[in-house]
Amino acid sequence: MMDRGFEVFDSVHLNWLIVIVMISIVITFIYYRCSQWHRAWIRKGFGYTLFIAEICKVIVVLATGRNLLYYLPIHLCGFAIFLILFHAYRNNTTIAEILFSLTIPGAFIALLFPGWANDPVMSFLHIHSFVFHALILTYPIMLLATGEITPNIRRLWKVVLFLIVTIPPVYFFNKINDTNYMFLNWPISNSPLMSIQQLFGESRYIVGLVLVLFVVWFIQYSLWNLWSIARKAK
Repeated sequence: MMDRGFEVFDSVHLNWLIVIVMISIVITFIYYRCSQWHRAWIRKGFGYTLFIAEICKVIVVLATGRNLLYYLPIHLCGFAIFLILFHAYRNNTTIAEILFSLTIPGAFIALLFPGWANDPVMSFLHIHSFVFHALILTYPIMLLATGEITPNIRRLWKVVLFLIVTIPPVYFFNKINDTNYMFLNWPISNSPLMSIQQLFGESRYIVGLVLVLFVVWFIQYSLWNLWSIARKAK
């Protein structure tokens, strides 16, 4: 088992998900109870942990003879490393909105339908991928719990602008290098992205991604507004 990968929702995958949920809840509870001074250190700890982990990943990739071209931090989750590190020092509302609207659903979907399933179980890349996505998911969640991130749909245009700036160069980088960063050029197997391609066709796959993203945002912000109303009512 240790020299091969895992299947989506098999015992290995489910155990990881259970542990991630439990640890995320504990970290969020601890963060909620901390003073502002300790919260600042925890945020910075997240940022530097992600940054150092990414450097370690690069070293392992190079040491094992893999092509670094396919392990660059230019997925949405890769961008989260730098967004979180910056946000740890400055609570920028635009970055906060990106973390809520892109990082949370991106990391959530990545954990449910991991693209690293072929890596040997308990290998460095296997562990790194689960822990990395767990951290970038937990960071905005714990700040939502304390009110340090307050999503506002009126700021969503800034997120759209961020995507308009980042998507074209990533798309053409993929075209030139036969990579698939941000899953723009083809869907990852055994994931909901496959259904998007089947529904919209290969030529309109990105259009389908955009439409689905708007649906996700509608659900996200609706749930957040309901949660905010319920919390105020209490």
